[in-house]
Amino acid sequence: MINYRPLGKELDKFKSYTPPEHPLAFAKDWDFIPVASREGGQFAGWHPLVIRQFNGRLQLGMPVKTDRAPSIMVTSDKGRWLGKKIPFFLRSYPYALRKPALDATHRLFCVADDAEGFVERSEDSFQAKNIILDGQGELTEFGQKMQKRLTRFENTYEADAESLQILQQAGALIPWQPDFSKVAQGFNMPTEGLMRVDESKLSQLPDEAVLRLHQLDGFKLVYIHILSLLRLGVLGHFENMMQSKAPQMDEDLVSQLFDDEDDLSFNF
Repeated sequence: MINYRPLGKELDKFKSYTPPEHPLAFAKDWDFIPVASREGGQFAGWHPLVIRQFNGRLQLGMPVKTDRAPSIMVTSDKGRWLGKKIPFFLRSYPYALRKPALDATHRLFCVADDAEGFVERSEDSFQAKNIILDGQGELTEFGQKMQKRLTRFENTYEADAESLQILQQAGALIPWQPDFSKVAQGFNMPTEGLMRVDESKLSQLPDEAVLRLHQLDGFKLVYIHILSLLRLGVLGHFENMMQSKAPQMDEDLVSQLFDDEDDLSFNF
């Protein structure tokens, strides 16, 4: 994944990010792309969403590595996206909120260590609207908006992780072992460590678990996940698109940072 560092008042004042020619190249070798439940309805209709544990936290997301392609969603030559919508985890790059320690209660506004295109601008440049810190090292209006957006999603990632942990403790997460023979001839995808919800266990959840899942909006995650598994066949479609050099999205990542169409919807 990505290494982040906290923003520095002196180091990062007047800096803004302009996506480079290959904006998603940093993710071209990822085998899994996290997806927040609040945006999951945008993906459930066209890509399976499964569960994994990473750095001690359970995540919902898109498996994207196959035996024939390092990624079926991010092109290796241009760092472009093949799907209909880019997960917030990618389009928020190079910004993130991170806790300085596992037991910390606060988050730091961070930037990727090697963010190509994160450079200083003159105060009156045309890029000034995308500057994070002003000349005094304080968040600009854009920076405050970005922080609010990151907070919204980080809250969802944490709620999703707690929901998935509740399901795991109740024995409702089992290995994801799909029948790839139904996808395409010769198709295969590594599934070690990937999980799915066992629907038969949902009716057996303890009352306190059901209550907490409702409080976390965890059942939305469950419904999105289960519906998405019906789209197993599209994995072969995306692998074919990748191999045939299909046209990719021409992403303007900055314009998508504040896309408000992230709440539950089903786009089949």
